[in-house]
Amino acid sequence: MHYPKCIALSGAPCTGKTTALKGLAAEFGDRILVVPEIASFVFAAQLYPPATELANHNFVVAISQLRMALEDMALLQRSRLQNLDAIIVDRAVHDAAAYLNGGIDELAAVVGTSTKALHARYEHVLFFTLPPPHILLAHWPSNDNRIDPIDIAKKLDERTLATWKSHTSVAIMPPTDVWEERYAVVSRTLHDLIGD
Repeated sequence: MHYPKCIALSGAPCTGKTTALKGLAAEFGDRILVVPEIASFVFAAQLYPPATELANHNFVVAISQLRMALEDMALLQRSRLQNLDAIIVDRAVHDAAAYLNGGIDELAAVVGTSTKALHARYEHVLFFTLPPPHILLAHWPSNDNRIDPIDIAKKLDERTLATWKSHTSVAIMPPTDVWEERYAVVSRTLHDLIGD
């Protein structure tokens, strides 16, 4: 029986995940199912993280629970969609760990599971590192979904990558000056992961 893989796209803000997803959707069509980033819906409704540490912690937990529920709904589609090769998750639940002081272990505890169980949600991870500084500075102001300053994004990049350190299948999408080069790596990696 054919069983579609669940693949996480992870990384700090402004690393190209959403742009890559648009390209993958066009390239792979109904062979992939994209689970959108839940925070985008929340921020579009102008619901932003609160300023206090406790309220922000509760916000991150709520977003994580919503993200997991949305991912679970997508996973139920595996048997229904016959051409499906992969479920691609935009910003896996792990990405929220970068916003918690205790990282992935704290996230696992607050959503009622283990780090091992969180890792098991995804067969593979494509981790998008921050682009070179001149690219980042050129594109940061044009992205309406960016609520963190650039210096915080750099810290989030490091912290998010740390959440995946014990996962067994993480592919780093390297930074490049030319988007088409980076997308070619993403596309080739996905083709390899789904066995094309």
